[in-house]
Amino acid sequence: MKIDNPNFINTIELGHATDTTISRVSAGVISVEGATVITTAPSTSGNVLTSNGTIWTSAAPAGGLTTVEVSLTSSNIMNMFATPVTVIAGTAGKVIDIISVTLSFTAGTQYTGGGNVRLVEETSGVVIFGTVMMTAVDINSAASSIKSSAPLAGSAARVTGKAAQITNQTGAFVTGTGTLKLYITYQLVTPT
Repeated sequence: MKIDNPNFINTIELGHATDTTISRVSAGVISVEGATVITTAPSTSGNVLTSNGTIWTSAAPAGGLTTVEVSLTSSNIMNMFATPVTVIAGTAGKVIDIISVTLSFTAGTQYTGGGNVRLVEETSGVVIFGTVMMTAVDINSAASSIKSSAPLAGSAARVTGKAAQITNQTGAFVTGTGTLKLYITYQLVTPT
């Protein structure tokens, strides 16, 4: 290792001095042998990451269907009655139209209490997909399970720019350690 300044390390030589030099380019940016290392951008669930070769950017998909995988910890599940978890970020001028949802529940210690798991619109709490995706009985089970949810019949009034969130809208869980993965296919729609 070569130290240019005893207080700051500006370059690190790995192996021979001419084959692997790691250098500081600027704040939060490094290079290896002069080529900037691309790092991921802060991202929102459901956004698409693109790179110009130097910098990653995160943006909502341009159109068509998008599928996201969202993992919920037991802490997320325990707290989602009071603090719903955002699973798809809102996009200005767009409404999230959810096409399908598959839930994969991995049981830990059995959950007690709680209510039905639902996807709702941020702030309003309007149910936006399926009346109940998993019942309290499903998530209170000691067994792992996979469940697909059916879309709502009819449509509720929706507000553009709102996120989709998951909640156990009818009651808080008291104990439990299982985890949940959601596979959500959706599209962004501009209201007419």
